[in-house]
Amino acid sequence: MLSLVIGDHVDALVVAAVVVLDAVIGFVQEHRAEQAIAALGQTIVTEAMTCSGSAISS
Repeated sequence: MLSLVIGDHVDALVVAAVVVLDAVIGFVQEHRAEQAIAALGQTIVTEAMTCSGSAISS
């Protein structure tokens, strides 16, 4: 934080606020993406039917 070192406290606070806001937004988006992937995973059918000769099994 060069702004803080050279004494420009307002700029330093603005930069810090933007960085924190970006981190929070990134965390929220990542959390929502994980929830969406989990919801999609629950909709996948994991059962299949096979046919061997005249017998059909699942």
